[in-house]
Amino acid sequence: TGHMTDLLYVEQELLSSLEKHIAEQELRLQRVKRWKEMKEAESHVATSDPEGFLGNPINAYHTMRMGQRWAALENFLQESAEGFVSRLAERRALFPSEEDRVGAARALLRLQDTYALDAELLASGKLPGVPLVSASALSADDCFSLGRLAYSEGRYARAEPWLGHALSQEGVGDEGTVGASDVLDYLSYSVYRLGDVQRALNLTRRLAVLDPDHPRAQANLHYFEYEM
Repeated sequence: TGHMTDLLYVEQELLSSLEKHIAEQELRLQRVKRWKEMKEAESHVATSDPEGFLGNPINAYHTMRMGQRWAALENFLQESAEGFVSRLAERRALFPSEEDRVGAARALLRLQDTYALDAELLASGKLPGVPLVSASALSADDCFSLGRLAYSEGRYARAEPWLGHALSQEGVGDEGTVGASDVLDYLSYSVYRLGDVQRALNLTRRLAVLDPDHPRAQANLHYFEYEM
């Protein structure tokens, strides 16, 4: 418990650092925007009459320094993230390991088994007997992680509601979250293993439309259609 409490304060510290980083980035972004607007104006003049523009030796020299200007911008953008990234790297050693994460997920699934709790109820964070003030809802990523763990252990009846809830959550597929195609891939096979071939086929059709190049979508479509 002591280590987990420390993690709460580590995250609080990182959020404070992130807030400072965002403020710094906003100032830097303003500088980048001003630079972009200046270069756009110059580029408009240059491309409206390339021969006339390059006929001026100063403009020709300036054009030949284009690589240096963009390299300077690249360095500026990279340096802008170094402070926060270095602070994040320093704290990474304190983060829970993959083993810790899997252990916590298994503990949550055991709790669900013991008290026959609904996945959606668990995902809301509103557990019986637990004060609502401490409720913390699970994200689509969280639900997918739990569903995938149950899936990997062959517990398809337990995996299905977690994966289904992940798919239904707003924001699934947004940047930084699990993609809907990943959820559909695991969910369709879980449903198939539970004997609902028609639903597995429907989910796989959604997957094929969403991600036509998915490595298993077409093969599973043919297989489920054959099973029907």
